[in-house]
Amino acid sequence: PWSNKYSPPLDDGILPPDDLRRMEAAANAAFEAYREQYFEGGVSSVYAWRTPAGFAAAVAIRKDGAAAAHPLPEGADPATATVSEGGWSSIHVIDAAVNDAEKRT
Repeated sequence: PWSNKYSPPLDDGILPPDDLRRMEAAANAAFEAYREQYFEGGVSSVYAWRTPAGFAAAVAIRKDGAAAAHPLPEGADPATATVSEGGWSSIHVIDAAVNDAEKRT
């Protein structure tokens, strides 16, 4: 989404119109800041496309946790254990209907 190009290149790949592309780029910048503040790393991408009623977008965020040794002492309560490694994946889809009065030319 950052380059607005397919990798590998596609001759028939669909690209968003200019107004939607500007919104997509702004959303990518906003979610990059959100991801960095709340997850301290990871990757995020926003993809937008037209729908018959307006537009839709998908926001994807991925954060992998670093593996770390947290051995539980002998006789310790397992409820006090910490996560040794993990990850977080999130995909949100937004579907926005735009009426004629809200449309921009």
